[in-house]
Formats: sequence, structure tokens, C-alpha cells
Amino acid sequence: MNQVKSINCQILKAASFLHCRGLIHHDIKPSNVAFLSGAYQMTSQGKIVMKNTEIRLIDLGSCTETEPRGRIVTATTVQYRSPEMSFGTNWCIQSDMWSVGCTFFEIYTGFILFQCSNELEKYYMIESVLQTKIPVE
Repeated sequence: MNQVKSINCQILKAASFLHCRGLIHHDIKPSNVAFLSGAYQMTSQGKIVMKNTEIRLIDLGSCTETEPRGRIVTATTVQYRSPEMSFGTNWCIQSDMWSVGCTFFEIYTGFILFQCSNELEKYYMIESVLQTKIPVE
């Protein structure tokens, strides 16, 4: 749990670093979290323990905070894409936080929160998690 906490804190710090400079990552996901060292060991319970949890957030799909927001962002991975990016409605720096939350869930549980292949599937999954209908026009 300490390693998960360390990794998640570093992801937040990296996102904050970008956001303080008016940049949006657009594609925060586990495969864009790179360990500086790949050294690990297996516990007797079969769990992987990293010897060094220092990470870097990579593969920036960044744009500036002032870039026009009226377009749908498709360069990101659908499972981690925020709803406002999918709809093309006023996405902003906070849109990265959706991706961060999905990434945290996956790092903690080992499962993708919204295992889907398209936006429609994801909307149904979000509705299921929230237990409410999402108005889509």
C-alpha cells in the first residue's frame, strides 16, 4: 500500500507541475507512468514489490490551457478519457483529474475501471457506477 501511495502522489505532483504551467497532459494512464528502475522482487505471496517507486509521467499529449475547447479529444485512450473530453465540452485542466482517478483505481486494484471499447459503452458503465442516467443530447 505504501508503494501505491508513493506512485499516486508522484502522479499528482507531475500533473500539478504541468497544470501550474498551463498545460494539460490529455493521456494520463498507467502505461504512461514509467519507473526509473525496473528492479523488483516477488514476495512469497506472489506480489510484485518495486525496489524503487520513483516514476516519470511520460507521453505528453499536452496542449495549453488556452487552446480552444470546442473539439472532441480522440487522441486519448477511451478508458481514461474524461466525459467532457468525449463530448467536446469545455474540457480543461480538471479533465486530467478524471484520468488520474481512473489510473489510481487501476494501480490499486489491478483492474481497468471502465473496460470498454467505445464511448457509448463507457457512458453505460459510468451510469452503472453512478447509478443514475447521464443526459446526452
